[in-house]
Amino acid sequence: PDAINLSAGSPWPYCLDIYYDEIDMVEALGIVVVCAAGNTGYGPYTVLSPANRAVDSVTNFAVGSVEHSSGNVWWSSSRGPSLCDSVSIKPNVCAPGAYIRCAVPGTGYEYHGGTSMATPHVTGAVAILRQYAPDATARQIKEALLAGATPRGDVHPNNDYGWGIINIPKSMEYL
Repeated sequence: PDAINLSAGSPWPYCLDIYYDEIDMVEALGIVVVCAAGNTGYGPYTVLSPANRAVDSVTNFAVGSVEHSSGNVWWSSSRGPSLCDSVSIKPNVCAPGAYIRCAVPGTGYEYHGGTSMATPHVTGAVAILRQYAPDATARQIKEALLAGATPRGDVHPNNDYGWGIINIPKSMEYL
């Protein structure tokens, strides 16, 4: 696979090393792991493990949720900084994750919201970027997502939006 979507999180508010070794191993193989930041609210230090890992700007790539029409961060989207070091910017990027129409068993469709709705947008962006630049490393793909993101907020990057809302064409330009 080119990407793994990880919409999972530890009990809050811990900095646990759960999945770190596994994420490092699959990314060493070139597979990009995209982590949901969590839905623990608007306060600081609420990004869940493994998304809250604090090594650098691309390790354990965390995705926050925004409302697609306004671009405003969704109320339940977890915010940084990382609890692991109290300074690392999290989430890394944001994507639409509010009022997302989803197929559900037996009833057709429902609308859902949260970082588990936003993370697949970024996982899909990884697939598009991989198709565009098949030899790019996992790190280069994540750096392109950061470089191409549309900034939001007064300070950039910040602990509400990270580097901004994903922008696939700009990420392709970066690659």
